[in-house]
Amino acid sequence: MEQATAKKSDNQDFPTLPYIAHEILLAVNDPNSHVTGIAKIINNEPSLTARIIATANSAFFTGQRTVYSIDDAIVRLGLQRVRIMAASMLLADSFDLSKCPEFKTDLYWKTAIQTSTASGKIADLSKQYSADIASLAGLLHNIGSLLLAHTFPEQMTEVIIQYEKLNRENSLIIFLEQKIIGLDHNAAGKTLLTEWQLPEEVIEVAANINNPNYNGEYQNLIELIRFSNTWAESEFSTLPKLPLPEGIDMFKIDRIGQQCIKESENIEALASLLAREN
Repeated sequence: MEQATAKKSDNQDFPTLPYIAHEILLAVNDPNSHVTGIAKIINNEPSLTARIIATANSAFFTGQRTVYSIDDAIVRLGLQRVRIMAASMLLADSFDLSKCPEFKTDLYWKTAIQTSTASGKIADLSKQYSADIASLAGLLHNIGSLLLAHTFPEQMTEVIIQYEKLNRENSLIIFLEQKIIGLDHNAAGKTLLTEWQLPEEVIEVAANINNPNYNGEYQNLIELIRFSNTWAESEFSTLPKLPLPEGIDMFKIDRIGQQCIKESENIEALASLLAREN
């Protein structure tokens, strides 16, 4: 297969981040971000508001009373979950994966949201990073894969087919992407998030999540996201063979794992919903 050379000048096909999604994602850096502020942003997009309310009222999130507003949804699900739900829905709308049928969209979103959930919980207990920043970095750590499937669907299909034949060896996916596409998902993620003007630490996580030699300013955050991602891929059943994130002990990790497992059905339902929209 002819290699697709992915250069900066070719980025006209890269998806544009909707304005409201940009507002929601950047709200993690706003110390004044609160329930009413997030609700106001989401309410500016009626279709998104309706989707979140419908999801909050679905069987997986059933409570004792019906949710009628974003404020109600935040009370039931929590601010962070609603923010991640809104951002995920808007991001899913930005990518067309229909021409890359081998891409497992439901698995992508499930792992992304589980990584985001675990990262936020670990950061909250470790006090090393903002839980919101860690959660956002966890959600977007692998967004370059979405970008490659959207922009180079035929080549990414070939990458996935070869990857599956090689028993899904993680170290090979980047090699295959570079060989077949000319760009790996880490570099693609960095380019996209830079163009979207997201926080530097979030960009660095996407760029270096698979780089064990990174020792820059955001090393601890990258190690936290890497730990969370590896853990999420095992459905939180097996602790990664990686150092525990700074400020975290086995008691805290066990508690976080139990919480993540408890939330897994809700996350899987949301991931399936996002996959259907692609």
